[in-house]
Amino acid sequence: MVIFIKIIKVLFICSGNTCRSPMAEYLFRDLLNKNKIFNVKCKSAGIYAQTGNFASNNAVKVLRELNIDLRPHRSSNILNLKNISDYDIFATVNSSISNALIAFGIDPVKIYTLNKEKGGISDPFSGDMACYRNARNAIYVALKELLVFVQNVNKIKNLKIVKAENNHLDDIYIIEKESFTDSWSIESLKSEISNKNTIFLVAVYEKEVLGYILGKVSIESADILKIAVKLQFRRFGVSKLLLKAFIDSAIKFGIKELFLEVRVSNNVAINLYKLFGFKVVGIRKNFYADPKEDALLVKKDIF
Repeated sequence: MVIFIKIIKVLFICSGNTCRSPMAEYLFRDLLNKNKIFNVKCKSAGIYAQTGNFASNNAVKVLRELNIDLRPHRSSNILNLKNISDYDIFATVNSSISNALIAFGIDPVKIYTLNKEKGGISDPFSGDMACYRNARNAIYVALKELLVFVQNVNKIKNLKIVKAENNHLDDIYIIEKESFTDSWSIESLKSEISNKNTIFLVAVYEKEVLGYILGKVSIESADILKIAVKLQFRRFGVSKLLLKAFIDSAIKFGIKELFLEVRVSNNVAINLYKLFGFKVVGIRKNFYADPKEDALLVKKDIF
C-alpha cells in the first residue's frame, strides 16, 4: 500500500474537456481508490472548454462499461480555475497542449504528457464507440505510468536534506556511477563523509537517497565538487534544493566565495547556477577527459 504524506494535486488538460481529460480524471480516481491512495486529488479542464458542458455520450458509455459514472462531470476552462499554481502535475493529452500550458506560464517541470512516446492520446470526438474504447484503454495504460510519476513527485515533496552518513553510502555510490564517467570509488566517497573540511549533503526520502552535493571548504572559500541526482528524479528540482542547502551550510562555515566547474555544453546546470547568482569567471581547457571538453569556472560571492 502506498501512503502519501502531503496532498498532491493533478490537473488533466485537453482542448474541450468533454472527452479525454474527463475520462482520465475519472479513470485516475478509480485507479487511486483501487490502490488505496487517498491523498492525491485530481480534476480536469480544457484550454478552449465552455464551462458547464456535459461529458460526451460515448465517453459516458465506455466508462460505464467499467462501472465508472461520468455523468456528474461538467466541463471547466483552465482560465476559470482558482489557485492554478497549487497543482503539482499538469497531465496533458498531447504535446501541443503541453506547449499551450507553457505559453500560459506553467512550469514545464510540472507538465506530464500522457502516452508521450506514441504521440499522446488521440481525440475520439465525433468517432464511434470503438474510437472511444481505444482512447479509454490508451488513457488507462498511460495512467498506470503516471501513477509511478506521482509517487516520485511525492518523494520530492517530502524529501529532507541532511548530512551524509555512512548508511547513505551505498545509494550515493550507485548515483555516482550513473552520473559520472570518471566516478569516484566508494572508499573516496566514504573518506569525505568523515572529513571536517567537507560539506556533504544528501536529499533523502525516508531511507532512499535521491541525490547529493559535495564540496571542500578552505578558509573563506569552498569548491563544489559534485552535484548528482538519481536518474528517475532528475528535472524535479532536487538539484535546486541541494544547492540551496549547500549555500546555507557554507554561510554557517563563514564562507565568502563559492566556486565550481561545469562542462561548457551542460546548459541545464549552467542555467541552474545562474539562477543562484553564479557568474562565469574563467575557462579551463580540456578539464574533462571522458568525453574531452572544456569547463567553465563559475563563482558566487556570499555577502
